[in-house]
Amino acid sequence: MQTLITEENAASSLGVTLGDFLAFINWMSETEKALDRAESLPAVPSLNSVKVRGWIQLIQNLEQRFRQAEEQKLTLEAKILLQEAKLVQSLSHLYVNMASLFESLGQAQKASEVRRRAETFHICR
Repeated sequence: MQTLITEENAASSLGVTLGDFLAFINWMSETEKALDRAESLPAVPSLNSVKVRGWIQLIQNLEQRFRQAEEQKLTLEAKILLQEAKLVQSLSHLYVNMASLFESLGQAQKASEVRRRAETFHICR
């Protein structure tokens, strides 16, 4: 009446042996430690199960994409900081040139206002 599930029947129906599943659990434990230490993932154990190898491959792909995304994020943040520095420098030159232009036009008061405005934005040095 009730079918007795043996390790052999379970392995054939799932395509995963108990040994492969235990190897996967052990690999996951090592993987967690490696990720906590920001190290590369451990070597893939020798497995018979295609499904378990697929699980490991999926995790490796996710980890690789995560690392690539982090690298891209750091690169973009560095580019933003560089562009911000260039913008501050360009604004500083603009205010200096505007003040110089007003002085050459004989408008010392206007030049003074431009310098004050630049100082409020922490642009003038």
